[in-house]
Amino acid sequence: MAKTIKIFLVAGEPNGLKAAELSNWVGQAIVIPRNKLKDIKQRPDCNKPAVYFLVGKENEEALLSTAYIGEAENLWNRLTTHDNSKDFWRTTLCFQ
Repeated sequence: MAKTIKIFLVAGEPNGLKAAELSNWVGQAIVIPRNKLKDIKQRPDCNKPAVYFLVGKENEEALLSTAYIGEAENLWNRLTTHDNSKDFWRTTLCFQ
């Protein structure tokens, strides 16, 4: 069965914040580059619960990416905590 995925480039930039929705699904996925983290503070959905993946490389020489999987009652608060405490990640993928 075919599905439609809608990807919204929030700031019109392909490397910026993205929100995705799947037809017949009430949730959404949000891709947030770490350098755009402060851009999401005012979004109402970022104060909601979420499951998220932090993805990045431990160092420039690393061949494989590292992923940290977590859950949050308040996505913004949790991501800002990780921004201050975990160095490896460059992107987060969140599901709400």
